Amino acid sequence: MEVNDVIFFLFAADFTPVCTTKLGKMAMQAEEFETRGVKLLGFSGDDVVSHVEWVKDVEAYASACKVRFPIVADHNREVIRQLNMVDLNQKDADGVELPSRALHVIGPDKTIKLSLFYPAATREKHGRSGAGGGVAADDCKLQGGHPGELEARRAGGHLTKRFQ
Repeated sequence: MEVNDVIFFLFAADFTPVCTTKLGKMAMQAEEFETRGVKLLGFSGDDVVSHVEWVKDVEAYASACKVRFPIVADHNREVIRQLNMVDLNQKDADGVELPSRALHVIGPDKTIKLSLFYPAATREKHGRSGAGGGVAADDCKLQGGHPGELEARRAGGHLTKRFQ
């Protein structure tokens, strides 16, 4: 199946209650996203070793799920800073800013079609289940790139960022 969209979601930290719930929910819904032509891509400021252990923990807790999508490790938070997705008010034990909780729908033209941001300390409720991501991807497909249909475009289009 051709992948039309990517849901790129950012975790504040591995093993936190909200992020763990979201990872499990996204893993349980991965097949549904796949049928919509949507690829999942997780992202976190923790390292690969932490991701591997975290995935084991999530799969043990939610036995019905297997995490079958990549989780990018950005331990130095270089990419997270470049994409302006750090929470300047929340820092880890080393004093480094935590990644925001975020979800982006990236279209086939490599532009962001939708962004949801939550500060790292937020106990996000509707984004925690991950269910909104698939619906959001569907809504973005319905827009079809027609000018003026999205508020951001009507406001001048400055919120669109192209990924190369």
